[in-house]
Order: sequence, then structure tokens, then C-alpha cells
Amino acid sequence: MEAHPDEEVAEVYHQRWGIEVKIRDIKTTMKFEMLRVKTPAMAHRTVKMIQIAYNLIKAKQAEAIRGEAVTLEELGFKATLDLIDESLGGFAGQIRHPRLLAHALDLFEERLRERLLPIRPGRQEPRAVKTRPKPHQYLTKPRHEFIEIQHREGYRKAA
Repeated sequence: MEAHPDEEVAEVYHQRWGIEVKIRDIKTTMKFEMLRVKTPAMAHRTVKMIQIAYNLIKAKQAEAIRGEAVTLEELGFKATLDLIDESLGGFAGQIRHPRLLAHALDLFEERLRERLLPIRPGRQEPRAVKTRPKPHQYLTKPRHEFIEIQHREGYRKAA
């Protein structure tokens, strides 16, 4: 008798894959694929700020669907970020008018509920790069010391 049936192990791997895809999507969407900090302390601070921003966005999503027959997975993270970007100017102008701000927030939540994603079980999301790197050398020295390598096939100069 097995300790863990094959179906159970497959389901755990499927869940893990879903988590990895979501983390990769969040990093890409929030433009944090690479941290450009120099110290471990700043890396920790940056990761904490990413977590705070993500949690605030998810809290706003949860608030928008309260009482609705919708799950958080059905609300697109990127769509929510786009809607926040669209709405920022409107919120700033209404900060001193509480009733107008409340109405704008209600309208924001209504628009957010309209942006539902279709649930597609078993969808494949291959790890592939759509854009290719430019065929140029990396600048590894100051410009006045840099010497372009002419013989490398991948580094063709523009005509």
C-alpha cells in the first residue's frame, strides 16, 4: 500500500505549478523580475514593499467582490492594476470631497467586477521569451575603453 497515491501527488504538483505561474506573473506584472539593489537589506525592503503593494491590491479586489458570487481568481491582477492607473487622477481630485470620493470608489469597484477572467482549467503557460535580445555586445567597460569585437557572428553592425 502506498503512502501517497499517484493522483494525490499529481494534484500537489499541479497546485505547485499554479503557484509558480502566479508568482512569475506577479513579478512580471509589477516589473520586479530583477531587483536592482546593491545590498541584502535593500533587497529585503524591496520584497516587503512588493508584498505590501500586492496585498493592498488583493484586499481591494476582495472588497470589490464582497457579497458577489465571484472568486478572487476570477479578477485579473493586471486588469486591476490598469484600472488603478486609469483612476488615480480622479481620486486625487476628490480627496477633500468625501461623498464624491465614496461614489468614485463605488464606481471603481463596479468597473473592477466587470473585468472577470474566464477560468480555463488545464491551460498551459509555456516559459518562453517573446522578445529576443538585441544582437549587440554588452558594454562591460567605460565607453572610452570599450573595443567592439568585429569577428563575433552575433554582433553585426547595422549597415
